Amino acid sequence: MFRALYRISRTNLSFISSVSESPVRHSSVAPCWYLKHSANRPSSSSSAANVPAVTVGELCNNWTIKMSLSGIPEAKQSAELIIANVLHLPTLHNVLSSVTLTPDQVTQVKLNCEKRMHRIPLQYIIGEWDFCDLTLKMQPPVFIPRPETEQLVGHILSFLDAEKKETKGRFLEIGCGSGSLSLALLHKLTQWNCVATDISKESRYLTHENAHRCKLADRIQIIEHDINKVTKTNELYVEERMDWISLKLF
Repeated sequence: MFRALYRISRTNLSFISSVSESPVRHSSVAPCWYLKHSANRPSSSSSAANVPAVTVGELCNNWTIKMSLSGIPEAKQSAELIIANVLHLPTLHNVLSSVTLTPDQVTQVKLNCEKRMHRIPLQYIIGEWDFCDLTLKMQPPVFIPRPETEQLVGHILSFLDAEKKETKGRFLEIGCGSGSLSLALLHKLTQWNCVATDISKESRYLTHENAHRCKLADRIQIIEHDINKVTKTNELYVEERMDWISLKLF
């Protein structure tokens, strides 16, 4: 999957840049193992009673070893972020390793680490992820934005001169997914508006949620549209009304 940024004018459509964006190695629907694992998980209230109290350091070390032995990449980072998420913290950087977790917290960490060992993406387990200067909600089956997409944001911003950044503009994103690209640009380009389209209902809903989460909902219009139709039926509208068009090529 590729994301290409185009410059739109009344007379031509010129290629600017393309960046690989194959967000996760999954299909566009929730994997069956994810749904099965989530549906069958025990509740924390039923299993926490027999869980001994352990410290942050002990728990982090134990799950780092287990995930490493299971071949999970960046096992320590996964363990730390899962524990931090259960503690409602962004990281463990300011948490002493001697801090003791409650039985309920230990059980929740266990459940989430087991999901990671089943190869469920960390972003889906935690439910959110940092993108540029924003923290966005993440959930299946919507693709997870890759670091290359953050680079694309930088390429777009570097393409604009200072005057253009401060004047009103409008752009279109086709295939918005979680809304990461559109919302990151709107966050930086405070005078701009955006139309974001996706054929997926789940993607449109998640973009809507993230727009409100980032307080950008008043500058983005989210609509259902097919990538195969927009460049054919609305070509004149796009060329006359949009400064950019960003779309996915399959």
